[in-house]
Amino acid sequence: MVTCPMCNGTGIFDFMPGDVMAPKQTCGACNGNGVCDVNTAQQVIQAKAQVDAMMGGGSASGYSSGGGGRDAYQIENELNKAYELLEGMQRDYENCSSGVIRAQYPRMIADQKERIRQLEAELRNVQ
Repeated sequence: MVTCPMCNGTGIFDFMPGDVMAPKQTCGACNGNGVCDVNTAQQVIQAKAQVDAMMGGGSASGYSSGGGGRDAYQIENELNKAYELLEGMQRDYENCSSGVIRAQYPRMIADQKERIRQLEAELRNVQ
């Protein structure tokens, strides 16, 4: 048995870490125990890697680059891609049969919605 990589051993899956009002649920990988078998841990790690690859290589900090002189056209293109990715995530979530991977989708969807909010705010500031 190893420390659960999905909840980092807390037994609780936090959809938006740090947000007091964000929904929380018992971790699906470890069933709230904080530990899981090595195979489950490897599946979670692979799922996280896939999520990071889909989301452009990492955490939400990668999205808040501050603009760097981007114009409205570039931001709109990125916003359109973000909406398409969100739609794909929601569709994949509905069709996902793996419990371990399925548990990751609410966090990914919440992160993507936050990215969209940031891009919309950036677009308003540029226009």
